[in-house]
Amino acid sequence: MNIAIIDDQADIRYAVEKILSKKGHTCYGFTGHEEDLIDGIDVFDIDLIILDMMLGDSLTGVEVLQRIRDADFAIPTILITAYATASNIINATKSGIVDIIEKPFSTRDILEAVSRYEKKEPDHPPLQLRDREEEFIGSLKTMREVYNGIGMAARSDVTVSVFGESGTGKSFVARLIHQNSPRAQEPFVTVNCAALEEENFDALFLGDGDKRGYLAEVGNGTLFLDEMLDLSPPLQGRLLNFLETGRLDERGGEKPFEGRIICSFSASPQEIREQKLIRKDLYHRVTVLEIELPTLKRRKEDIEELALHFVTLANRDLNLSIRSIDGEALSLLKEQNFPGNVRELKNILYKAALTAPYDRLTIDEIESALRPCDAMIRENPAASIQTFVKRIVDAYGPENAEAILHDIEKELLSVLLGRCSISSLARYLGISRNTLKSKIERYGLSGGSSKEEEMPKY
Repeated sequence: MNIAIIDDQADIRYAVEKILSKKGHTCYGFTGHEEDLIDGIDVFDIDLIILDMMLGDSLTGVEVLQRIRDADFAIPTILITAYATASNIINATKSGIVDIIEKPFSTRDILEAVSRYEKKEPDHPPLQLRDREEEFIGSLKTMREVYNGIGMAARSDVTVSVFGESGTGKSFVARLIHQNSPRAQEPFVTVNCAALEEENFDALFLGDGDKRGYLAEVGNGTLFLDEMLDLSPPLQGRLLNFLETGRLDERGGEKPFEGRIICSFSASPQEIREQKLIRKDLYHRVTVLEIELPTLKRRKEDIEELALHFVTLANRDLNLSIRSIDGEALSLLKEQNFPGNVRELKNILYKAALTAPYDRLTIDEIESALRPCDAMIRENPAASIQTFVKRIVDAYGPENAEAILHDIEKELLSVLLGRCSISSLARYLGISRNTLKSKIERYGLSGGSSKEEEMPKY
């Protein structure tokens, strides 16, 4: 590799060059103060920069790196420093530097850091990122019905229900329908059905004192009822009456609702009907048009496009400059099951992108983001649980069995409530919704997940 060593101390430049030249690397020394530094980086076709944190005359390595970045060079950089303070490390990391070597350093420190940047011929060529206007990614084969459903919903004003597992993008689809409808310039308001109780229902929908209710906020826009299965039977009756009359106030005092309704369910239409998860008349009232989202397991052919898209978003959201993803990394992603669906894939790619030491995402970052313990759990979940329980019992002691059961149940419910709605979880556990809610209250936990995403980008 062609390596630039930027340090104001000649003895440091010499020492690093001596170490690296023995491994076949070609080194070029700079102090950081050169006016033609950028020209040198370009002329010598530099592959890697080794940069000192403090370069004399109040010049910092971060400032030099910014000059290089401003010249549109996205070159991986290793930082060496005798000032490994918290603020210096934070500033370096903000600049995209992942590898930091503390002075005094050894030959091994330098060689190990540099080896991570040596170019290796990948088994599969990297795929280049590209900007695309579409934010909803999916092949025609897997997503044709979804696209058609969004189009039909956007051009009509009927009540729409979106079905799909957690993480498949239900709230994104609801927002996409709104954005493509004649109501696009009007408000889009999400109602977390898990947070609705009989005592706060009127206040939330109609307002309370100076606080505006959902209906006033929506106006002529779209009201998104997220996770309808979390509504109690009495509230299902109230909602049905509202959908049929356009009013919540039985006295007819408020203005009739003139917006449109979109609902979401974390179960399939077949499950809802067969298991009678919601009152029949309400179900038929809200399912004039149904859109069912496939799991990522059924969309394996879309993982490549989704991965490229999410890394592009990570560049924008996390201020990164990744330009490609190795084919090996994509192959590994395609082997995963992703029980958390598209949301889980996005989170893994954001984690991997944050740790990428240069402008290419490799299999190393993907493996790190997936974590070895996750791989072990997926390969042999029973053995992993057994190991975990043994460690817990050793830590607590058998005499504290009651406390063990209490703490494990509390943490298990806490994790599960972050992945699915109260109604779905009650169904999975084989208990009533009220029984589950009593457990949630006893442990001081919050209600189940209802949001598909924080941002309207999956």
